[in-house]
Amino acid sequence: MSFRQFEKEMKKKREEARTVSMLQNAVTAWTKRKETYTNAAKEALRKGDEAQANMQIALLRNAMVGLAQAQDMLTNYMAARDMREMQSLSARFVRSLNSVMKDVARLSGSVNFEQSQKIFKKSVTAQGDAARALRELLEQNGQAFSDSVSSLSSTGADEIRATLLREIGGGGALGDSLAQMEAEFGAPAVEAPAMVAEAAGGAAQPAPAPAPEAEPEEEEPRRSAPHAPAKKRPEPPEEVDPESFFGYRGGKYVYPPLDLLKDHDNAQAQAENEEAVKGVIEALESKLREFGIVAKTESYLIGPAFTRIELRPDANVQISKIAALKDDIAMALKRKVRLLLPIEGKDLIGVEVENAARAIVPLRRMFTAQREGEPDAQYVEAGLGVDPEYRPQFRTFNSMPHLLVGGTTGSGKSVFLNALIMGLLYRYAPTEVRLVLIDFKRVELGVYNGLPHVVGGHAIDEYEDALRAMELLDEEMERRYTLLSAAGARNLAEYNEGHEDKVPQILVIIDEYADIASSTYAKQFDRLVQRLAQKARACGINLIISTQRPSVKVINGIIKANFPSRAAFAVASYIDSMNILDATGAECLLGSGDMLFMSGRHTDRLQAPYVSTEEVIAVTDFIKRENK
Repeated sequence: MSFRQFEKEMKKKREEARTVSMLQNAVTAWTKRKETYTNAAKEALRKGDEAQANMQIALLRNAMVGLAQAQDMLTNYMAARDMREMQSLSARFVRSLNSVMKDVARLSGSVNFEQSQKIFKKSVTAQGDAARALRELLEQNGQAFSDSVSSLSSTGADEIRATLLREIGGGGALGDSLAQMEAEFGAPAVEAPAMVAEAAGGAAQPAPAPAPEAEPEEEEPRRSAPHAPAKKRPEPPEEVDPESFFGYRGGKYVYPPLDLLKDHDNAQAQAENEEAVKGVIEALESKLREFGIVAKTESYLIGPAFTRIELRPDANVQISKIAALKDDIAMALKRKVRLLLPIEGKDLIGVEVENAARAIVPLRRMFTAQREGEPDAQYVEAGLGVDPEYRPQFRTFNSMPHLLVGGTTGSGKSVFLNALIMGLLYRYAPTEVRLVLIDFKRVELGVYNGLPHVVGGHAIDEYEDALRAMELLDEEMERRYTLLSAAGARNLAEYNEGHEDKVPQILVIIDEYADIASSTYAKQFDRLVQRLAQKARACGINLIISTQRPSVKVINGIIKANFPSRAAFAVASYIDSMNILDATGAECLLGSGDMLFMSGRHTDRLQAPYVSTEEVIAVTDFIKRENK
């Protein structure tokens, strides 16, 4: 064997070892998931939490099927590897034996060469018979594993529930291995065929096979060899009834009081900004005159984070000339600036300048302003923030209908999501709004675990669970459209007007979408997001996606086409701003809740309300305590 052949052989063996290690890790991971879901399901059954029990039983079934498939892939791969090794050794043996027989006949000139040829043919035939026997054994084992997976897929949730209840009643624990689970549901496990090999250069022989069973009356067609392309993975079964999973059957909802939220006095900050704005206007006009631009200040608005100065330039001034002076103006004012050339709906230009003192917009004032007005009872509203005149801005999910949130770390995305969720908790009962929380960072939305609004009782933080939740949302969407079609309603609001049994709005909030977008589940998840974003609006399912990495790989064209409403917080560069808004400007924001909200062709600069972690915990604890 040449060095090149030896190097190629060693590379092949290393690749095989890596593949086996990867498949073994998959089996271990699925085994741990199965054990986790088993314990969680038994705990939920002990507590009588039906919604949580149904969710965990569904996840347990997926884990069982996934474990069986992982074991199937590992066994088939090892069997195919052994089969290739057996065939290679057989071919080597045939070549060596043929060479030896020719040398013997040539050297001895024996007349018994024909007898030697007969012995040679018998040896070759024996090798062929051994190879065929091994192939048939591998095919039988592969079929048995396929039957095992099919049996698990057809196992009903009631069977698993009954088994868990028997184990709970008996005081024992459910078996840790898949074989015990399969024994309960009639899906026997099959051991992998083994090959007993000698040291390098030695011959390998197949392990003794068990006595063959009687042949069936009707012979099944021969399956392909183990090294053929893997069979298509079966679709996961319907484990959960979407109507009961996303519905709410609890008691009357007790709303939290406003006293749990804090108020803030911004009088001092407002006074400082009023005193500083005159000097800012003088510096701005002076800097423009240095470049030959005459502009007179018409008015100004002092907002929570910035002051908007509105100027009227002379008729002979080119707007593009002012746009080129952005950096000069910022240096003259020693503050961040954003130019509006011109202000939408006015014949004026705007210069937004960072305030000397930052004002805080408390969430409590948003709710007070919201309750003073007459709310639109037909559609669910979200509180976004306040404009430069401190007027609260609300948008219905019917008009958005999906929201994309982007910005760097520390720009205020998480506080914005918390304020939005808190607004829903204060205004809507679980029978009106249901929340599907997906938090891949595992630190942002976990505070809402246990609330009656949250589907499943907790935020989802695993990729597989999130994918399954999106699949259930797709099923729920189709079910709702069937209801709307039967009732002759065009959207959920029309349907609820004519029915006493209201169908709740479902809001899917995904924090840090970049995590799933860069995982192996990206294509499946992206397909479901696209489908829901395109179709789910009318049936009352809306998406809110947040990311701190607004790159084109995360916010792709499909998402941008289906998310017309976008909230951009402070970003690092104008490229990120273009990815979120299709326009520049977000790179000039000040952080801490300062945002640009785009809906359709209009873009507004708003200040998101502030809610502290202590306030969130106080409100969630009250809801959990009063709505058991």
